[in-house]
Amino acid sequence: MKHYKAFCLLLLVICFFSCSENTENQETTMMPDIQEDEDPSNLSKQERDALHDDFFDLDRIHIIEVEMSEEDWDEMRYQRRTTISVFGGENCYLPVPHAYDYFPGNVTINGERFEGAGIRKKGLVGSFSLVRPSLKIRLDRWDDSDQSYYSGVKRLTLNNNKQDPAVIRQCLSYWYFKKAGITVPRCNFAQVFVNGVDKGIFTNVEPIKKPFLRHNFGDDSGDLYEGTFADFIDDPIWQVKMEKKNDENDGSHYRKLTSALELNGKEMVQKVSEVLNLDNFITFWAMETLAGHWDGYTGNTNNFLFYVNPEDSLIYFIPWGTDGTFTPHRWHSLGAPWRVYTNGHLASILYQNADTRKMYYDKMNYLLENIYNPKELNNMAEKMISLVSPHIGSHDREFFEDGIKDVLDFAEKIAEKIEIEMATMTPHPIHGYHNPPCKEEAGFIRGRVTTKMGTFPSDNPFET
Repeated sequence: MKHYKAFCLLLLVICFFSCSENTENQETTMMPDIQEDEDPSNLSKQERDALHDDFFDLDRIHIIEVEMSEEDWDEMRYQRRTTISVFGGENCYLPVPHAYDYFPGNVTINGERFEGAGIRKKGLVGSFSLVRPSLKIRLDRWDDSDQSYYSGVKRLTLNNNKQDPAVIRQCLSYWYFKKAGITVPRCNFAQVFVNGVDKGIFTNVEPIKKPFLRHNFGDDSGDLYEGTFADFIDDPIWQVKMEKKNDENDGSHYRKLTSALELNGKEMVQKVSEVLNLDNFITFWAMETLAGHWDGYTGNTNNFLFYVNPEDSLIYFIPWGTDGTFTPHRWHSLGAPWRVYTNGHLASILYQNADTRKMYYDKMNYLLENIYNPKELNNMAEKMISLVSPHIGSHDREFFEDGIKDVLDFAEKIAEKIEIEMATMTPHPIHGYHNPPCKEEAGFIRGRVTTKMGTFPSDNPFET
């Protein structure tokens, strides 16, 4: 295992310093993608919601079989983004590049076959895999008939859990956020086969599209944004990766919130409250801390969406990319507190204000008293574990069990860590204006490595 880790580390170093890409012919703008996502026209809202609830029922594992030509499968799985293509040099000043194409295929869900489907890879950098990539599926990509729905759903988002050997982190964290009143995607599990090959358990997450917005907000006409290492700072380098997800989005709410954060004192709080549902954000913020979502907005300016609700014209935050939750981060070993994340500029400014800092700690106390229940959290985790455990391969079993132990250990101990800090209220360094994760090529490195086949546990012989 030590040899394998060293091998991976060297490959990472080589890629980081020497990867280069020709981006001249590459699309540099992620196109808005919620425009044409409609529900079956013959169903009422109650019928649609019931179908979707059934599809994302946590008591089931879907069987999803993908069929596509081997040539298309190989081309698709080798498509990728790299750290350099997203954050290297001038790329850091560009939107997240489009990297993935839809390929034609057939998809069977629990025995129901759909022809003319579209399958593409998904993910930024951390979930990249050649063997079992995360997938997005559109059942209607080449078939726009009313038959291109399964349980009222025509789009699927299947995450490969590469960064979550415990498998349950995404569904468990979304359940946890929802318990606190935060709007979240529904979530369950799927066993995925590609051309007859079992690719294991994927997390089936509800796409953040128009059906999601209608279900949760009753109106899909508001502006939707997705942030990928983006922030509310008046600097193009922080704004460029705040992606607008609909064509009509003029960016006005984003600009208003960014401007409000440049003010001070009560005027700042007042102006922020005119564009942001402050109680919703503070709950979201405290839950990111309580769930250990260090790779979210307040912890890492990453993996978040927000929606401008047409009902009140206020911003509501939505968690995303929660496969790293319930995990201590290295920041804690370097002295960062457990009780609060302030890496996001919005969180940092609010924390520096005495009134909103008090609101944060009042909210954290409320969550600890009314939402955090280690026994209930453990029971929900055990329910998911019993569901997915029989489908975990023998080579992945050790990683799965270690991951589960980490999740349960974090869930049991986080409240105590937070309460101890809140009791003493030791000084907390504020992370103010900070630098984006831009990378500059330092040069090239060549190396030679050797490794021994069969030393890394995997069902795939090319990964051993």
